[in-house]
Amino acid sequence: LKLPACGPETSVRLPMPVRVPSGSGECFLNVRWTAAKAHGGFDIGDQVGADQIVLRRGAAKRVPVRSGGAVSLTQKGATAVVSSGTFVAEWDNKQGTLISLRDASGVLLGGGPSVALWRASLDNDGLKLLSSHLKKPLDRWRALGLDRVEERTTRCECAKGKNGRVRMRVVREATGRGQWSDARFETVYDFDGGNSFLVTHRLTLGSPDMTDLPRVGAVWTLAAGMDALAYYGRGPHENYSDRKSSAMLEIHRSRVADEYVPYEVPQETGHHCDTRWIELRKDGGQGLRFDFVRPLEFNVLPFEAADLFAARHAKDLVPRANNFLTIDAAHRGVGSGSCGPDTLPQYRLLKRRYEWQYRIGIL
Repeated sequence: LKLPACGPETSVRLPMPVRVPSGSGECFLNVRWTAAKAHGGFDIGDQVGADQIVLRRGAAKRVPVRSGGAVSLTQKGATAVVSSGTFVAEWDNKQGTLISLRDASGVLLGGGPSVALWRASLDNDGLKLLSSHLKKPLDRWRALGLDRVEERTTRCECAKGKNGRVRMRVVREATGRGQWSDARFETVYDFDGGNSFLVTHRLTLGSPDMTDLPRVGAVWTLAAGMDALAYYGRGPHENYSDRKSSAMLEIHRSRVADEYVPYEVPQETGHHCDTRWIELRKDGGQGLRFDFVRPLEFNVLPFEAADLFAARHAKDLVPRANNFLTIDAAHRGVGSGSCGPDTLPQYRLLKRRYEWQYRIGIL
């Protein structure tokens, strides 16, 4: 696509360089601008900018229903084992937490999910190495105990229905300051046959001051070796709700280790918005796919948020043997609070109830 001369504060009209494909799925036109001649530090062919234009928005995605294959449930003591297709999921039947999800290749998930209300604070949230943050969001979040949230299970039900499907429902309360009314975290698992199952999370905030949180999400512990990442969302660089227009919405591929950005003072990193699906694999190709019912946000790192927050310098961080996948229903914007105004209201988490769904499948 060659551009005619276009001076400052003028415009030109160009013909559409491609045909819009048939179908009902979403469709984008990606335009990457490259230097036609060497100038100002750019060589010929260097990318100097990019635009993404929505040509067609996809229809609203419905929750996929699977009915292929039998589902078995075995309960013994404090353990429940669900088998479907090629996978076996073992659960702590008292706490409602996953012990392992495995297939013939071995373990793929090694724990979770835990509620995620905390992020390793950004400099714009407040400087963690200073004793006073001048009433920054970090002060309020720490007063709420978000950096030390605990959970307790109040209900765990697992049964096989007349339709042959298995449903597990887990309800937990969460707090970091001894007020168990702060948050109610419910997760429902529907094992409906085949090599996947549906996960539905619901978070309800109880205490009035539990508002404008850093994030609302769920954390899964991946098995060791789940290092190859592919996702359909915004990237390749990290992005947030108020910092995402430069990140192209397309299929990106990466390694989990490369998702970490080595800020000199460790903080939240590697976040991606508007994500449709994620795939995580071992180098042998075995892995998991997370299909989102609506676009969600995520990051996956070899660190927990607590590791990033505790570290004073990048050199203090030691990667864990497992990677941690956080799937967020919502995540607070970045703002400019270190030297200017805080995050704008439209990028804050002000709702009292959140629900998000996705399907976990074996690859």
